[in-house]
Amino acid sequence: MIAAALLLACLAQESDLHAAARLGDVAELRRLMEAEPEAIDREGPYRGTALHDAVGNSRLDAVTFLIEAGADVNARCGDDGALPLQLARCFEVAKVLLDAGAAIGKDDESRYAGLALSQAVEADDPEWVGLLLDHGADPDARPNPGSESALAQAVRLGRGALVDRLLDAGGSLETTVAGCHLPWLALRGGHPELARRLLAGGAPADLSTLCLLNDAKRVKTWLDEKPSSVNSLGVERRTPLHWAAHSGGGEVVELLVRRGADVDARAPWLEEVWVGGARLVPGSLPGNHGIDPHPDFGSNRGDTPLHDAARMENRAAVQVLLEAGAEVDPFSESGVTPLALAAAAGSIEIVRDLVAAGADPNAYDPPPTGSAGFYRHWQGPAMTPLEGARDAIYWWPSRPWMRLESGQRDDPPLRELVRSSFEISRLLIDAGATVGFLDACFLGDTELVREWLTLDPSLVHQRGNPGGSTAMRWAALMGHVEIGRQLIEAGALSPPTRYESSGMILPHPPEGRSPQGPSPLGFAAGADRTEFVRMLLDEGLDPNDCVQGKPVWFGALPSGSTKPLELLVERGAHLDERARDAGYSSGETALHEAARTGSLIAGLLTYAGL
Repeated sequence: MIAAALLLACLAQESDLHAAARLGDVAELRRLMEAEPEAIDREGPYRGTALHDAVGNSRLDAVTFLIEAGADVNARCGDDGALPLQLARCFEVAKVLLDAGAAIGKDDESRYAGLALSQAVEADDPEWVGLLLDHGADPDARPNPGSESALAQAVRLGRGALVDRLLDAGGSLETTVAGCHLPWLALRGGHPELARRLLAGGAPADLSTLCLLNDAKRVKTWLDEKPSSVNSLGVERRTPLHWAAHSGGGEVVELLVRRGADVDARAPWLEEVWVGGARLVPGSLPGNHGIDPHPDFGSNRGDTPLHDAARMENRAAVQVLLEAGAEVDPFSESGVTPLALAAAAGSIEIVRDLVAAGADPNAYDPPPTGSAGFYRHWQGPAMTPLEGARDAIYWWPSRPWMRLESGQRDDPPLRELVRSSFEISRLLIDAGATVGFLDACFLGDTELVREWLTLDPSLVHQRGNPGGSTAMRWAALMGHVEIGRQLIEAGALSPPTRYESSGMILPHPPEGRSPQGPSPLGFAAGADRTEFVRMLLDEGLDPNDCVQGKPVWFGALPSGSTKPLELLVERGAHLDERARDAGYSSGETALHEAARTGSLIAGLLTYAGL
């Protein structure tokens, strides 16, 4: 409320000149300058000039007009603020400023040093990067203390051509971000070839990097020179064996084991911190940046190398670790075993290996109640192996957006995930896994669902992993119409008064309006379960209801199938309805959403005139 009040106050104080610059209204700027020419460099509510406002909003015409009118191209935004050039977000604006004599800020000691070049690297614009370098920009300057330079940013993003250009301009191969060398940043960004090229060019690397790169030759040389480092804690406070297991390098894992690596080593607590897009360790930041993490608040705390190998589907590493006597059922601090991770990854071969080695298909470490449970839940929810087998399917409706953010385009189809999940589930059940209520709803076992509901009718509102999903959602996603009817008869569409999460009692709205994600209607539509959609509509669910600001029928778009959407339209769905309060998609229509997810429905919507 205070922040909102301050923002409104600043907007109220904004002069007409600054507003016109921000909006790029050249006619209004000309009128105002004719009336009061001395106001051209006057500070606004954010302590910047009108030129800062025009540059920051990429208003090229306004920038050009203000420069011609005499605006100071090197004015500071506040006492130690940004130069106009450091706020430029496109090549054209940067060029106009440089042509007018704008300073590059090479020796700038403000927190905006290097920002101009970082903006150009982020835009992946070689011409813009070259322009700034030709004017003396420093490839190693950092916009903020402890953040990454433009060179480190280009490495993390895997922009090899820009990396070469920045190195040619004097960028240092010894650049680090919070103690992490360039090859490590390339690897963690998913660019192993760039990492190898940097190493070949002379960039330094530590043992963690060599293990993650699966470079057996360099790892052997390192251990010959520093044998005691085999169990050292490296980047992200994990051992070399953790990183070798993570990368899938069976040869490197075997080498480390022979040299005495602890196969059951635990990763200590780790707070996830992102600086300039890089995931960093707080303890390695200068002065720790005032970070004082809660001792029970971390990421993957307590993982063993077997956890990493199972999570990353690295069967060769799993087999080496099991043969070396690694503990089969270690719990991470979040209460997860390697078997549950392998099931969640959909790796049936690793599941078989672990079961054959004696892994417990019912292993589960429930979280404590109260605040301790909250901190542990933040690390990742505890789950049984059967819950893990459902994990990939639960997240399938969100995968188009996840792929969009990660740059991946090779996600398996839903039916393939279902087949794999069923196969893993059956394997675990054959090994002795207990089938719970949500498991029965997922597997379509109507008799077992009836037995559970007879024993405890309140199970109809039970929430479980993954994602706090309910029985109705699993039935909808899998298209089990008969089970859906059983659940509706038991009251699944009426709201519970409360539900438990990590030991805390929290209020919860009706199933159709859950803030936890897609409603059953959205799940069924997204999974192309037309008959389940029909049943829910017959029960009175509104096809125009909104969940997290989006109409529930948005869930039909990722599947690419027209049948659920046609049914929803037939029952009154308004396809021109816009998303509200949904982050990046706020204000967008179904056509936007279909195009974003690569849905085949985009053509249908266009044909329909939307």
